[in-house]
Amino acid sequence: MVSEGQLDLSRRFERDLEHRISQAQPMLVVSAGQSEAPIPLSPGVPMSPQNLGDQRNVLVVTACEKCSRSSPRLWSKANYSAPDGHYVHVAAPGGVPMLGWVSAQGVGAFNGTSQAAAFAAGVVAEMMGRWPDSYGSVEYAKKRIQTTSWPIYQGNGTSDYKRVATGIIDPNLALLDPSKTWIKTRRNGSQSCYVPFLVTWSASAEAAERRCRFLPRVSRASCG
Repeated sequence: MVSEGQLDLSRRFERDLEHRISQAQPMLVVSAGQSEAPIPLSPGVPMSPQNLGDQRNVLVVTACEKCSRSSPRLWSKANYSAPDGHYVHVAAPGGVPMLGWVSAQGVGAFNGTSQAAAFAAGVVAEMMGRWPDSYGSVEYAKKRIQTTSWPIYQGNGTSDYKRVATGIIDPNLALLDPSKTWIKTRRNGSQSCYVPFLVTWSASAEAAERRCRFLPRVSRASCG
């Protein structure tokens, strides 16, 4: 049975656009969309490709008004994840006007989830271009940009943690070598610094605990 205003999920990929996305499996970065009355996004919402957030190659992006780690705030007009799933994955700058080219000679400032999606797409493209061997499957890039994001915690005075699966994109961390694990150690001016560490496991039962050996210097990729 299909609820009023909902798609029949058994016929979800019959249209040419959705069929091509499903078959070709490109890395697709999608803006969540916005309106004066934003809606929760889920596979059954008749809004494509925003309703494809459950697909491993589709990253749905919302916009943040305050994109800082200490006091994040999502844009109130942006569509958001439905309560039953995590279909909007990350947030990026776009809740306030962003400068950009509007023609070959003109620059303008607009806000919206399209601006946020453009920001996210640039980060994803650089990730895949910088470390192509690590992102042979596009789902790895989708997972990586989420796991390296700044989480939005419950208790910051808003319910934004319910509106997005993970948090706000952290380009500095997302662009580091994904074959290593990184910890944040300090800030160098306005830029975060990360140090790689190697995790080893003891084979003996007596010392069956994780040990971390910290590498002595900060990578150029992390601190310039």
